[in-house]
Amino acid sequence: MNCSNNGLDTRRKILSLDDAETATKTSRPLRVIAGHFDPLTATHARGIQRKPDGRVLVIVTDPPDPILSLSARAELVAALDAVDYVVSAMDNTSAEIIARLQPDDVTQEEAADLRRTEDLVAHVKARQIAKET
Repeated sequence: MNCSNNGLDTRRKILSLDDAETATKTSRPLRVIAGHFDPLTATHARGIQRKPDGRVLVIVTDPPDPILSLSARAELVAALDAVDYVVSAMDNTSAEIIARLQPDDVTQEEAADLRRTEDLVAHVKARQIAKET
């Protein structure tokens, strides 16, 4: 994960929807990635890429039974160098946020994130069982 932020408090990348709308109006092209990031994995980090002249905004959404809090996941995602802005989907769905921001490119990761989390939990449980036997 490329996370060298040179001392920048990456929490400043976490914006309200209103602030994100203002910040991204002139920032084109805008790529939006929506996902649970529960937990944030190397697969996520590799998949978040910015075009040289573009910006990346990540929408962090809640899965049915989150492992980490929404704010913790937003902070982890904000620490990635390729991420310019983060919006936590607290009061809006990812679809509503996308409609307001009108990005040039959208990647929906929620379904894939649910599978990743299930696979991770199964892997951890299998390792625990193997340790106990």
